[in-house]
Amino acid sequence: MDLDRLVHAQHGVCSTAQALASGLTEDAVRWRVSSGQWRRLGRGVYRAQTGELDWYGRAHAALLRGGEGAALALTSAEFVHGVSRTPPPW
Repeated sequence: MDLDRLVHAQHGVCSTAQALASGLTEDAVRWRVSSGQWRRLGRGVYRAQTGELDWYGRAHAALLRGGEGAALALTSAEFVHGVSRTPPPW
């Protein structure tokens, strides 16, 4: 798995599991966090790009944090599917 491509596709975020699957070690993940390259957003979820996350990055982070079976609902789902033109305020 190419972690850089995945992070780009997920609008700047990745999970520990994804990082490990790409070949990084747990020590490498910890180093990226402690050095400031990555910022921990929640248990097992990281902002892996510089700058602020856009709405899609925050949504991806929420889905990663939610784990298997997590889904967007209500106004978030409406926005993703084009029913609403305005993203939710979170």
